[in-house]
Amino acid sequence: MKQKYWSNHKWVTCRSKLPTFIKWSFSEIHKVLPANKKLSILDLGVGDGKLILSLPRTHQFIGLDSCKEQLDLADLQAKKQGTKIKLILSDFTSIPLADNTIDVVVSNASLHHGKHKAIIFSEVYRVLKTPGIFIFADFYNEFGRKYSTLINNNIKKNKLFAKAFTKSLCDTYNDIPMEVRKNHPEEYHVDPYKLLTLLSSAGFKNKILPGYDPAYSIICARKLEAQ
Repeated sequence: MKQKYWSNHKWVTCRSKLPTFIKWSFSEIHKVLPANKKLSILDLGVGDGKLILSLPRTHQFIGLDSCKEQLDLADLQAKKQGTKIKLILSDFTSIPLADNTIDVVVSNASLHHGKHKAIIFSEVYRVLKTPGIFIFADFYNEFGRKYSTLINNNIKKNKLFAKAFTKSLCDTYNDIPMEVRKNHPEEYHVDPYKLLTLLSSAGFKNKILPGYDPAYSIICARKLEAQ
C-alpha cells in the first residue's frame, strides 16, 4: 500500500499502511456514530478519503478540502470502492453548505492546519443539525499538565497498546519524505483543553477521548437542543 502526499506542486509517494493510531481513531469515531441510521456526513480535510471510505456506504458523504489534488485522489479512491462522495474545494472557515443540513462532521489530522479555530467551530456548528455530532482526531504538540495527566492515566490502563500506539506515530512521521516535511502546510497547534473552551463558546457540549500518546487524541462535540 502506498501513501501519496501533494507537495510542492507534485505527488510524492512513500511506503505506508494504516497505522495503529489511525485504526484506533477510526474505530472510536465509528462507535460514536448513531447506529442503524442513514447519516449525512461531512469530512473536513478529506484528503484521500480514508476516513469516510471506512464508513458504511449507506451514508451520504461530503468531503471538503482546500487542496484540489487531494480531492482528485479522494474521488479516485471513492470510485474504486464504489462509494459516492460529493467533493467541495473550500477553506474550513467558510463551509459552502446551508444551515442545519449535516448530521455528523468528522475530521482526521487536519484541524491543526486551521489558524482560526473559533471561526471553524462556528461554521461547523452552523451546518450541523440539532442534535448533531462533531468528532475529530488530531495531532497536538502544545498541551498543559491537565491534558498530560489525562493521557498518562490512559496509558496506565493499557501499556502494551500505548507502546504500539506511540511507535506507529513515530514510524508514520519517519516515513514521510523530507521533501513533504519541508513543504508541509503551516500548523497552528492549540492545547486540547483550550479547544474545548472554543467549542463551548461556539455552543457545543464536548469531551476529550484521550489517545495513548499526548501527540494524538480525539475530541467529540455535540450540538444539542437548547435547554
